[in-house]
Amino acid sequence: MAAHSSRPITDRGGMESVREKAGDIKSSLQDMGSTAKQMAQEQFEGVRDTMSTYYEQGRERAMDLEQSLENRVRERPISSILVATGLGFLIGMLWMRK
Repeated sequence: MAAHSSRPITDRGGMESVREKAGDIKSSLQDMGSTAKQMAQEQFEGVRDTMSTYYEQGRERAMDLEQSLENRVRERPISSILVATGLGFLIGMLWMRK
C-alpha cells in the first residue's frame, strides 16, 4: 500500500497558475455575458422597430378605412342608415339567442 503524505501545498507557482486560470475564466465569462447582453439588446431593438412599423401600417390602414367609410356615408346617407339599422337588428337577435 502506498501511503499518501498530507503535507500542505507550498508550491506558489501552482497557486498562481490556478489564480491566473480562474481570472481568465472570470474574464471569459464576463465577456460572454456582455456579448449576450448586447445581442439581446440588438434583438429587442429589431423587434421594437418591426412592431413600430406594423403599428404605423395598421394605423394608416384604419385611417384609410375610416375615410372611405365616411365618404360612402356622405354619398349614400339613406343606404348607410338602413345598413346600420339592419346590422344592429342582426346583432341584437344574435345577442338575445345566447
